[in-house]
Amino acid sequence: MINHNTVSIDALKKSIDFAFAKVDSLKTDMKVVKTTTEKNEQKLSELELKLNDAERYQRRWNLRLHGVPEEKQEDITAKVINICCSMVPDAHAKIREDIDIVHQLGRYQENMRRSRTTIIRITNRSTRDLLWKKAKTCEYLTKNKLRLG
Repeated sequence: MINHNTVSIDALKKSIDFAFAKVDSLKTDMKVVKTTTEKNEQKLSELELKLNDAERYQRRWNLRLHGVPEEKQEDITAKVINICCSMVPDAHAKIREDIDIVHQLGRYQENMRRSRTTIIRITNRSTRDLLWKKAKTCEYLTKNKLRLG
């Protein structure tokens, strides 16, 4: 019986030693995973900052036009180009060439009390700055209750 108990105790000791070895192995693996996760979280936060900077830089090429009257089916790009050309009559060709994308924020609703904000993407910074400067003193905008921001 002592022999049998000794064999059982040795078997238990071996299985406990094996379990401890596995636990130690898992602890080292967890440390590696933890350091990798921390590095990845740091890289992710750095990438988020870079993405925010890139988006902010891209928005610098945009202008917002408020107060453009709307109809259901309309060519907003042509309407905005005409408004911008009315602001700066000397630069029709340059403005037509440099306005890249025009879109309105939100969905069209027929019973809307206010018109939607229009975003204008301009490909040339000098054209953008020219429109921005002219908007401050433009009679056409004030007469038509428009605002460039």
